[in-house]
Amino acid sequence: PSYTEQIQKITFQIQQPHTQHSEEEIMKGPIFGTPAGGLFMAIVLACLVGCAAKESKTPTQSPIQQGRDLSVEYCQACHYFEGTDQAGTLGPPLVAMKPRFPERQRLEQIIYDPHRAIRPYSMMPPFGRNGLLDSAQINLIIDYLYTL
Repeated sequence: PSYTEQIQKITFQIQQPHTQHSEEEIMKGPIFGTPAGGLFMAIVLACLVGCAAKESKTPTQSPIQQGRDLSVEYCQACHYFEGTDQAGTLGPPLVAMKPRFPERQRLEQIIYDPHRAIRPYSMMPPFGRNGLLDSAQINLIIDYLYTL
């Protein structure tokens, strides 16, 4: 059967509430044991995670609050900054950021790819280069960091 026919068959099976399949039967189905099946599941999982992440953000938050939330999510594990429950000690504390980084572009380069901006073996992940944060999110973080 073609890939489209396999997807249609799986979709039909999912839509049949009276049909009971064990997890083992489902995993032995026509698509799950193939590279295409693995790719299909990865795409579905990525979509679900992405949708959940987008729905959890409140669009009515101020940019500073959005930046703070992103900083707590991505920075607090390694960096200390005021107002958090957990103080990371791996990276330098995020204090007096505007005086320390008067050129906003420099701070953006560091967050985007510290391996290029600081040193090749930096412990800090390349948030932008690896697609963990986009440019807008990085700028929201910088907006917040400039309030510290």
